[in-house]
Amino acid sequence: MGVLCLALFLVVLLSVGLSCPVFHHLALSGLFVSPVVVGLLFLPLCVCRLAASHLLFSGRGRFRHVWGGVCRFVLPGVASVHPLRSRFCFLGLVCPVVRLWLPCLWCLSVSGVVAVVGSRSIPHGGAVLVSRVSGALTRTGHTLAVGCAFGADAAVLHSVFSGSVPLSSVQCFSMFGQGGAGHCMVSAVSMVSCFAALGGSVAWWSGGGSSVPVRARLVARTRAVVSAASVSVVAFFSSPSSRGTFRACQFGVSRGLVVVAFPLGFSGSCLPVLGVGSWVPVGGSGVWSGAWRWEE
Repeated sequence: MGVLCLALFLVVLLSVGLSCPVFHHLALSGLFVSPVVVGLLFLPLCVCRLAASHLLFSGRGRFRHVWGGVCRFVLPGVASVHPLRSRFCFLGLVCPVVRLWLPCLWCLSVSGVVAVVGSRSIPHGGAVLVSRVSGALTRTGHTLAVGCAFGADAAVLHSVFSGSVPLSSVQCFSMFGQGGAGHCMVSAVSMVSCFAALGGSVAWWSGGGSSVPVRARLVARTRAVVSAASVSVVAFFSSPSSRGTFRACQFGVSRGLVVVAFPLGFSGSCLPVLGVGSWVPVGGSGVWSGAWRWEE
């Protein structure tokens, strides 16, 4: 039974490949690790837990209690199989792996569309971070939905021009029409037009026609960007009072999407509250180390 559980675990681990959060996290950190390699790395851990579970639940008397205490101390989580009274519980095998994945469980386990939103005025370091995050997402198979304004939107489009993000991996939602018709003071007309001239996908008048007031078009455009997302919203706040970014995150939460925010130049504890829940630091290392995830 133990061998079958171990084999099943390895088959699942290898079949999901780079879609697993741990592989995603490694890829976001700029590393490519073969699923086979990671599976082999986890194999000794699984074998140790099989042995520990066997001795813990089949041993007798004082030896079982002593060994059980050692297992619980050396291999945290082995006690989790105890309530199920299963010698080779599959949950017991997965538990340590899940613990290793916890810092990056917010990461997107299935490739899809990510809405990238943010303030219209961000520092230079923030633009670099937007580019790095955008590149990391597209390298793991995601496509990006962005708006048409200066700031974070323009930083994503600039990543396309610089070659760090594929042209085909970005869809731009513009509140104005071709040639800049109906644009406003925050519209990055030249960048959106250049993106379209290169063959990029642009949804013109995504906030409504020219007869719709500018403010209403901006709000509708933001909703269109978030509505295009299938897995997550990644936001870049230049200040806690960034209203458009705040609305985008709120809408993402209402849609049940994973919402992740990068505070630029201030503490993540000052990020605006999106409702019932709180912001939790992602932690870890790499490009996501400064991110905060919204948890309800």
